[in-house]
Amino acid sequence: MNRGVGVSRGIAIGKALVYQSRVIKPTHRMITVTEVDDEKTRILRAVTRTQEYLNQILARQGDEESVARDLIEVQLEIAEDPALLNKANEYVEVSLIEAGDALLRATDDIAAQFESLEVAYYRDRAADIRDVGTRLAAQAFGVELVDLSHLNEPVIVFAEDITPSEAATMDTRNVLALVTELGSETSHTAILSKTLQIPAIVGVRPDRVRSGQNVALDGVTGELVVEPNPDEIAIFEQRQARFNEDRERVQNLRGLPAVSLDGVSVELAINIAHPHEAAAIHEVGAGGVGLFRTEFIFMDLPKAPTEEEQFYSYKTAVEQADGKPVIIRTLDAGGDKGIPYLAIPEEQNPFLGYRAIRVCLDKPDLFKDQLRAILRASAFGDVRIMFPMIGALSQLKRSLALLEECKSQLRVEGHAFDEDLKVGIMVEIPAVAAAAEIFAPHVQFFSIGTNDLCQYTLAVDRTNAKIADLYSHYNPGVLRLIKHTIDVAKQYGVKVGMCGEMAGNASAAPLLMGLGLEEFSMSPASIPYVKDKIRGLSMEQAARITETVLKMDSATAIKEYLEKKS
Repeated sequence: MNRGVGVSRGIAIGKALVYQSRVIKPTHRMITVTEVDDEKTRILRAVTRTQEYLNQILARQGDEESVARDLIEVQLEIAEDPALLNKANEYVEVSLIEAGDALLRATDDIAAQFESLEVAYYRDRAADIRDVGTRLAAQAFGVELVDLSHLNEPVIVFAEDITPSEAATMDTRNVLALVTELGSETSHTAILSKTLQIPAIVGVRPDRVRSGQNVALDGVTGELVVEPNPDEIAIFEQRQARFNEDRERVQNLRGLPAVSLDGVSVELAINIAHPHEAAAIHEVGAGGVGLFRTEFIFMDLPKAPTEEEQFYSYKTAVEQADGKPVIIRTLDAGGDKGIPYLAIPEEQNPFLGYRAIRVCLDKPDLFKDQLRAILRASAFGDVRIMFPMIGALSQLKRSLALLEECKSQLRVEGHAFDEDLKVGIMVEIPAVAAAAEIFAPHVQFFSIGTNDLCQYTLAVDRTNAKIADLYSHYNPGVLRLIKHTIDVAKQYGVKVGMCGEMAGNASAAPLLMGLGLEEFSMSPASIPYVKDKIRGLSMEQAARITETVLKMDSATAIKEYLEKKS
């Protein structure tokens, strides 16, 4: 048995197809000065034809918004960027290399700039750039690229990676699952698989299997069995049947409230990164947006968005929410989310360095643009503002003072906003969780960020595969910090929610209910499963489960106990 990292839930059993993208290699052929103009013409022709090809893919996608459409639009923007054309022409003129080699070098240079940041989000964007470079070079060399658009039978696709254009042209009716060596939870494989609702695993080399071999996999656990025996097939078929039954059942809960057997309501909200994603509230039956990660708006632009650009984005999300609350988190740059134009210096440990509120307070003009935009958007619905990475009361007070300054400016300028806008903080630094009573009098809500709270409490880098077994939100120390935060919030009348990965784990729902958590915020795909869990137990049962868990001394034992209760 092999094991990777499950990034899209589901079970698949079928034949493997080991897919290899056509690799376009440079020829290293030198040209003469007299050939320069001809090669530059070939570059222009390759760019034009690639743009036509990408536009054809877009036309097949239709007008409806989709992740695949978004990804192809990004590639089209890259192909249309004059800087890429100029860089390729410069290589032809200065280095005297032919058009295909020049296009490969130009896109390689740009991609390398993104990869050097060592940030998952930008590494994934580098894949877009290299994909475009391959298509441009193929056009220049006159090579026809293969794709996954014509499959004769259902298969489980194994590849080093799947590029956006490959995914967009993929015959999705015959792709049972995706298994790639490269990728992460933010990679195209993960995003597209969740969108297509097919299981996916990353972190498995394609040479572990041969085309035609039978394979069984679990997109939750990351398990992968090559040539399973009859007993193993029977186990995966049972899992598949249970998964399909569960998925069908929970999808039918969309219009029903998240309420326990004894009538206690729990708020379920979604995490979003872009304004239009707020529409998923209505698709999955959520109660609002519990976390709007605004840093992705900043990441998508070559320079800081203006107040007007931000206002439009936040207003769009609020209107999509249609009266339901939207919690907008201020810029959380740094750590694993670098933004080049902010000139955040390279650090030995960026998670412990210059990030989030620390950056914003150091750049008050940038911060105030965002605060003003959020305030103005609050005139159009139920908006709440949340500060990330607060570690000291002085940081919170300075943030609140800037917020009041922005309110005063907007009053003078005649801009409408919600005078009673609620303010909260992320509880993700152990010092804040341990001393929650210091912060509670100054805010209206807490949102527990378990991803960072875990890594800071346990001194475990959550991106380091070598110590991944030490990273667990079920660690007794982490659970005690969560309990203390919730207890203090109740004492001070402060609403308390959770927006980390733990909130979207259905097995953890009874424990969190028993601890008194009021709001769970998660990816839209997790809402039906958590709602199903909440509707299937009483608060008395949740309290008993929580009491048992708090007496246990091992994260592994707690996890196993909660999964058995599922």
